[in-house]
Amino acid sequence: MYRSLLIVASVSLLHFPSGACADVFASKARAYSDQSISHIVNYFGHPDPRRTIKQYALEKGLTRTQVERQFSATGKFTCPGAESGTAQIVGRRDLIVTVGHLFYDQDCRPSDWRQCYFETVFQKRVRVKIKTSTARIPRCLSNDPNSEDDWAILELQRPIPFITPYFIPPEPVTFTAGDRITEVSAQSDNFPHKAPNIGECSIRYVALPNYPKIPYVTDCSNGNGSSGSGQLVRREPGWELKAVDVFDNTFCHDGVDYDLRKSCFTASAPVSGAFFDALTEMANQR
Repeated sequence: MYRSLLIVASVSLLHFPSGACADVFASKARAYSDQSISHIVNYFGHPDPRRTIKQYALEKGLTRTQVERQFSATGKFTCPGAESGTAQIVGRRDLIVTVGHLFYDQDCRPSDWRQCYFETVFQKRVRVKIKTSTARIPRCLSNDPNSEDDWAILELQRPIPFITPYFIPPEPVTFTAGDRITEVSAQSDNFPHKAPNIGECSIRYVALPNYPKIPYVTDCSNGNGSSGSGQLVRREPGWELKAVDVFDNTFCHDGVDYDLRKSCFTASAPVSGAFFDALTEMANQR
């Protein structure tokens, strides 16, 4: 499931209009959904940063094949009884990182982890189940405003040979406001055709007041299926995983990517602390 929490920051909280005004907002949302994704904007004038593979390739002067090779490590992650999300292969071709809440339903009942699998979405389509014996999965965090502990590290039952894994950070990750990141999602229910998408966005807020377990707030756009998406920075000759997308706030809606005044934002779990230690330990086991 995509975690969606009501978190009120220590700033003015404004409410969406109701009645006739709400109908106007709804009509705008329908209009936005009919437009090309490159022209979608949210209600506050912010452009949706997400791009299809084709659009990203055109903007960067790359071929579709080059883009798919760069981001081949991103794929879908699915556990029976829970909504699927996004995961990525890091360090080794059989090691994946995602978020922990994908292993539970909304009532914190665990799914059958033996049936969980990773599926590539770029280049070839390959599906591989996880090894449950070595899985690092946290306790259920449903309805807990906690992002930094919502991560999971898993081994696949076999490596996927054509994947280019993302790099593991050489040291624990710290961000400053304004840092640019690239978020890659295998799917998103509010993106045309629920297709894989690539968005260039930024760290907007560090240390959200009153929420010490939410170290970073971003303006990345997302929806159901985006949980676990890797937030990356370029590190030649590939990309380095800096964080995973954990949740958006209750006041985020389709077409709205960021407005802290309305308590609309997304939160990340950076590769630091116990997350960093566990990832480097598992990556070095071979």
